[in-house]
Amino acid sequence: MSRDSLKKSNSLLKDSTAFVEGAEQGAPQIIIPNKLDKKKPFTISATVSEGKMLQDLVKKYNSIAYNREDGEKEINRSELVIAMTTYFDQLNDDDFFESVNKLISYYAVNGDLLGVL
Repeated sequence: MSRDSLKKSNSLLKDSTAFVEGAEQGAPQIIIPNKLDKKKPFTISATVSEGKMLQDLVKKYNSIAYNREDGEKEINRSELVIAMTTYFDQLNDDDFFESVNKLISYYAVNGDLLGVL
């Protein structure tokens, strides 16, 4: 997907009234509808390398599923993100906080988050 295409998709989610009111306050506001139509994609910003990492996770899962003779469970990027989001959403507050902290700690050791914290 090209950057222009992502910008166009993202602009469809913006409420023009909220945008104008937000601009008057100094910062534009983006209103995300409570119920997104599955036909209208919602984009999340990621770098090329982060997108590749996500796609590699999908390929890894699909490869493992295929090798386990369970090819019926093939997933795509959206399904993986939805599954992760649903999982985190169903955790209680303490478990959610602990899980996210584990991820951040792992990334800080193995990634470049140390420069951000």
